[in-house]
Amino acid sequence: MLAEITIDGMVDEEFRHAIEVLLREGQAEQAETWLRSRIAMVSGPGLPLPERFPQLTAADLSITGWEDIAGRLAHLDTLGAPITAIGIDLSDPDHIGLSPEPSGLMPLHVETHYYTDDAWPFSRCDRASLTGGYVGSGSRWTDRFVEVDDTIGIAGIDDLYGTVFALEHRCRPGGDASEQERRAYMLGASFIAVLAHIAIRDTAMREGLPRPMAVLVGSNESYPFVSAPAVAAPSAFVCAPTPQTVPIPGPVAETPAPDYGSFAPAAHQPSPGFEEAFEDPRPLEETAALLELRELADPGADPGMEPEAWELPEVPSHTTGTQLRRRIVTPESIAELEALEKPGLFQRIFRRK
Repeated sequence: MLAEITIDGMVDEEFRHAIEVLLREGQAEQAETWLRSRIAMVSGPGLPLPERFPQLTAADLSITGWEDIAGRLAHLDTLGAPITAIGIDLSDPDHIGLSPEPSGLMPLHVETHYYTDDAWPFSRCDRASLTGGYVGSGSRWTDRFVEVDDTIGIAGIDDLYGTVFALEHRCRPGGDASEQERRAYMLGASFIAVLAHIAIRDTAMREGLPRPMAVLVGSNESYPFVSAPAVAAPSAFVCAPTPQTVPIPGPVAETPAPDYGSFAPAAHQPSPGFEEAFEDPRPLEETAALLELRELADPGADPGMEPEAWELPEVPSHTTGTQLRRRIVTPESIAELEALEKPGLFQRIFRRK
C-alpha cells in the first residue's frame, strides 16, 4: 500500500532512508523543516491531518520520566556492568493491546532500553563511531539490551498521534485509505518521529545524565522505522549528584572527598573484539551523500571531498572583453547556468537530476 506512494519523487523506502540519513548525521532540524513544508499540504479542514499539525514543534512534546533515569541506572548497575547507553524507541501500541480513547486521544507507546559496553563500546564512541554501528535499518547492538521498561514517556500530542494511529490502521493491507491519506500518514508519523528525536536530544542536553553515555532514539516498531544517535557519550551533558563528605583517616581528614557511588564514570572495559577500527558498511555512494549533508549543515567546514567544478561555457577565440560580457548576460548563457544549478538536498542523496 505505502510502496505505491511517492513524496518528492521518492518511494517509501527512499523517503524513510533520506530522513534516517539526516538524523544519523545530526541534521534533525533539516528533516523537520522539510517535513513541515510537506505536512502543510495535507493538514487543515477536510484534509487528513489536523490544522495544528504543521505548527507542532519539539517544544510541544513533553519528555516525562527523565528524573527517574538516575535511579534506574543505579539499580541496573548493581546487576552487572555499568549502563553506558539508553535507547528510547517509539513502539507499536498494538503489541501491548493499546487503543485510542473514545475521544480519539492516543498516547505514544515508548520503550526505554538499557545497554552496556558489552553490546558496543558506547562509552568511547563519538557520533561517527555510533553511526558506524548501524547496519541498514538495524544496528550491531540490536536485541543486546540488558533491560527494557517504560521509564521515559512522551506527552502533549495525544490528539495528533491519535489521528496518525487511526490512519495507520486504514493504511494496512485491505484498508480503505486514499492516496492522500496514505501520504498524510507517512508524513505525519515521520514528523512525530523527528520531533521526538529532537525533544529527547534537547532534554538530555538540558537536564543532563548521571554519567557520560549515549542516547539513541528510534521508531523501530512503528513507521518510519528509523533509528539514530541523539547524543554521543563524549558530548553528553553530565549532571552529577552532589558529592558527599567522606571522612579520611590521617592529616587530611578535613578534606571532603566526592563519593559518586554508581554515578561514577564507567571504568568497565568492553568485551574483546571491539578494539578493531570501526568499519563503515554502507556503500560508497551513500557515504558521499552524507559528506554532502555535512557541507549543507556547515558550509565553512571541510566536507572531506572536493566539490565538482562547474564547466564554464566555451569562449570563442579572439573574443573581446565587450563580447565576453555580452556572452555572459545573454538568455542562452543564463539558461546554461540554470541547467548547472546545484541539485536539492534529497536529489543529492539519491543522485537524481
